Amino acid sequence: MAIGAEFYDANYFENGPGSGKSSYRGYNWNLGFLIIAIGLRNYFEPQKVLDVGCAKGFLVSCLRKINVEAYGVDISDYALAKAELSCQPFLSKASATNLAAFGDGEFDLVLCYDILEHLDPEEITQALREVCRISHKWVTMKSPFKHYSWDLDTSHIGIKPKVEWQQLFAQEGFRVFEPEIAPAPHTWWDDHTLVFRRETGVP
Repeated sequence: MAIGAEFYDANYFENGPGSGKSSYRGYNWNLGFLIIAIGLRNYFEPQKVLDVGCAKGFLVSCLRKINVEAYGVDISDYALAKAELSCQPFLSKASATNLAAFGDGEFDLVLCYDILEHLDPEEITQALREVCRISHKWVTMKSPFKHYSWDLDTSHIGIKPKVEWQQLFAQEGFRVFEPEIAPAPHTWWDDHTLVFRRETGVP
């Protein structure tokens, strides 16, 4: 069953355990966002980035501050309204399943951090089609690849093991990318990360 945009409200981001919605006890900026942004810039050397499911836009803001042309989309009115004012012009409301505002191959790096597991099977199929359509080269995702007892997020309805995500992305022409030397942990790479690279040219 699909989760509506209204689910991702103040209670979801600021009082998750109390509201029974998520594990968030206040979704706030921390230095980790800047560290991830620097790691992404240094590893992928992207010209243009889209953060799908950007929430309050922390990562988009950090990328732009280190001279990466970055944009973000999210379905939460609450989260988008909480973005810093200087970042808001680069954020917009959109679902991962409908990225029609963006052209084919418009971005060379698309981020799907902690977003795809919130979708039901039909939405996942459409989201991957859209995400891969707009990516010229790279897609990287983070997701819990199994259920954890500490995870209180009731909107995690699409959790899948890594191999299933690899199969789904392969159907869209993106193959899992295994770097010869893994990036340093906590830069942008961890056990919940998968990287996909387009096999062919821009569709």
